[in-house]
Amino acid sequence: MTRTSLDAVTLLYKHVKESELITGAKRVNGGLYKGKRPINSTKEDVVINSLPLNYAQLQEGVLNMNIYVRNLTLTLSGVTDNTQPDLARLSELTAIAIDFVREIDGPDAEYTFALQQDNLIEGDNNDHYVNLRIEFYSTNI
Repeated sequence: MTRTSLDAVTLLYKHVKESELITGAKRVNGGLYKGKRPINSTKEDVVINSLPLNYAQLQEGVLNMNIYVRNLTLTLSGVTDNTQPDLARLSELTAIAIDFVREIDGPDAEYTFALQQDNLIEGDNNDHYVNLRIEFYSTNI
Protein backbone atom coordinates (compact mmCIF):
# COMPACT_ATOMS: atom_id res chain seq x y z
CA MET A 1 0.00 0.00 0.00
CA THR A 2 1.46 3.36 -1.00
CA ARG A 3 1.61 5.86 1.83
CA THR A 4 2.07 9.61 1.77
CA SER A 5 4.24 11.56 4.17
CA LEU A 6 1.01 12.67 5.90
CA ASP A 7 0.05 9.01 6.36
CA ALA A 8 3.43 8.26 7.95
CA VAL A 9 3.08 11.25 10.32
CA THR A 10 -0.39 10.05 11.35
CA LEU A 11 0.85 6.50 11.98
CA LEU A 12 3.71 7.69 14.19
CA TYR A 13 1.38 10.16 15.94
CA LYS A 14 -0.92 7.28 16.94
CA HIS A 15 2.00 5.37 18.48
CA VAL A 16 3.34 8.42 20.33
CA LYS A 17 -0.15 9.34 21.61
CA GLU A 18 -0.33 5.99 23.45
CA SER A 19 3.25 6.10 24.74
CA GLU A 20 4.69 6.97 28.16
CA LEU A 21 5.85 10.25 26.64
CA ILE A 22 2.20 11.40 26.55
CA THR A 23 0.46 9.18 29.12
CA GLY A 24 3.12 8.29 31.70
CA ALA A 25 4.00 9.79 35.07
CA LYS A 26 6.92 11.75 33.54
CA ARG A 27 4.96 12.84 30.44
CA VAL A 28 5.34 16.19 28.72
CA ASN A 29 3.25 18.99 30.23
CA GLY A 30 2.20 20.28 26.80
CA GLY A 31 0.69 18.67 23.74
CA LEU A 32 1.34 16.37 20.83
CA TYR A 33 1.12 18.01 17.41
CA LYS A 34 1.46 17.17 13.72
CA GLY A 35 3.44 19.54 11.53
CA LYS A 36 4.10 22.57 13.72
CA ARG A 37 4.17 23.68 17.32
CA PRO A 38 1.58 26.29 18.39
CA ILE A 39 2.85 29.88 18.27
CA ASN A 40 4.37 31.09 21.54
CA SER A 41 3.92 27.77 23.34
CA THR A 42 5.88 27.66 26.59
CA LYS A 43 5.01 24.04 27.34
CA GLU A 44 6.87 20.79 26.78
CA ASP A 45 5.50 19.84 23.38
CA VAL A 46 6.08 16.98 20.96
CA VAL A 47 5.84 17.76 17.24
CA ILE A 48 5.95 15.20 14.43
CA ASN A 49 6.67 16.13 10.81
CA SER A 50 8.09 14.44 7.75
CA LEU A 51 10.73 14.77 5.10
CA PRO A 52 9.75 13.42 1.64
CA LEU A 53 8.97 9.71 1.22
CA ASN A 54 9.92 7.79 -1.90
CA TYR A 55 7.50 5.64 -3.91
CA ALA A 56 9.74 2.65 -4.54
CA GLN A 57 8.61 -0.91 -3.85
CA LEU A 58 10.20 -0.60 -0.41
CA GLN A 59 8.95 2.82 0.52
CA GLU A 60 11.36 4.79 2.71
CA GLY A 61 11.53 8.18 4.35
CA VAL A 62 12.49 10.05 7.50
CA LEU A 63 10.23 11.66 10.05
CA ASN A 64 11.21 14.17 12.70
CA MET A 65 9.93 14.02 16.25
CA ASN A 66 10.88 17.16 18.18
CA ILE A 67 10.59 17.28 21.97
CA TYR A 68 10.56 20.87 23.25
CA VAL A 69 11.55 21.90 26.79
CA ARG A 70 11.64 25.42 28.23
CA ASN A 71 15.11 26.75 29.11
CA LEU A 72 16.23 27.12 32.71
CA THR A 73 15.87 30.53 34.35
CA LEU A 74 19.07 31.43 36.15
CA THR A 75 20.08 34.57 38.01
CA LEU A 76 23.76 35.35 37.55
CA SER A 77 25.22 38.51 39.13
CA GLY A 78 21.72 39.95 39.47
CA VAL A 79 20.86 39.33 35.80
CA THR A 80 18.23 36.85 34.67
CA ASP A 81 19.45 34.40 32.03
CA ASN A 82 17.12 32.01 30.20
CA THR A 83 19.48 30.79 27.48
CA GLN A 84 20.57 27.55 29.13
CA PRO A 85 18.84 24.29 28.17
CA ASP A 86 17.22 22.14 30.84
CA LEU A 87 19.43 19.18 30.01
CA ALA A 88 18.09 17.03 32.84
CA ARG A 89 14.50 17.24 31.59
CA LEU A 90 15.52 16.94 27.94
CA SER A 91 17.50 13.79 28.79
CA GLU A 92 14.59 12.33 30.75
CA LEU A 93 12.08 12.85 27.94
CA THR A 94 14.53 11.70 25.27
CA ALA A 95 15.17 8.45 27.15
CA ILE A 96 11.41 7.80 27.34
CA ALA A 97 11.01 8.49 23.61
CA ILE A 98 13.97 6.35 22.58
CA ASP A 99 12.63 3.39 24.58
CA PHE A 100 9.52 3.11 22.42
CA VAL A 101 10.72 4.65 19.14
CA ARG A 102 13.83 2.48 18.79
CA GLU A 103 11.73 0.17 16.63
CA ILE A 104 7.97 0.13 16.06
CA ASP A 105 6.31 -2.42 13.81
CA GLY A 106 2.82 -1.76 12.51
CA PRO A 107 0.05 -4.38 12.46
CA ASP A 108 1.00 -7.38 10.32
CA ALA A 109 4.37 -5.66 9.72
CA GLU A 110 2.76 -3.30 7.20
CA TYR A 111 5.26 -0.63 8.19
CA THR A 112 8.22 -0.07 10.49
CA PHE A 113 9.68 2.94 12.27
CA ALA A 114 13.32 2.80 13.39
CA LEU A 115 15.31 5.40 15.30
CA GLN A 116 18.09 6.87 13.15
CA GLN A 117 19.67 9.63 15.28
CA ASP A 118 19.08 12.43 17.77
CA ASN A 119 20.31 16.00 18.10
CA LEU A 120 19.88 18.89 20.56
CA ILE A 121 18.78 22.13 18.85
CA GLU A 122 18.21 25.65 20.19
CA GLY A 123 14.63 26.78 19.63
CA ASP A 124 13.21 30.25 18.99
CA ASN A 125 11.17 30.74 22.16
CA ASN A 126 13.57 30.44 25.13
CA ASP A 127 13.65 26.69 24.69
CA HIS A 128 15.66 23.82 23.26
CA TYR A 129 14.43 20.65 21.63
CA VAL A 130 15.70 17.21 20.89
CA ASN A 131 15.19 16.21 17.29
CA LEU A 132 14.74 12.47 16.81
CA ARG A 133 15.08 11.38 13.20
CA ILE A 134 12.98 8.28 12.64
CA GLU A 135 13.20 6.11 9.53
CA PHE A 136 9.95 4.90 7.99
CA TYR A 137 9.67 1.74 5.88
CA SER A 138 6.57 0.39 4.16
CA THR A 139 6.10 -2.23 1.47
CA ASN A 140 4.54 -0.56 -1.55
CA ILE A 141 2.69 -3.40 -3.28
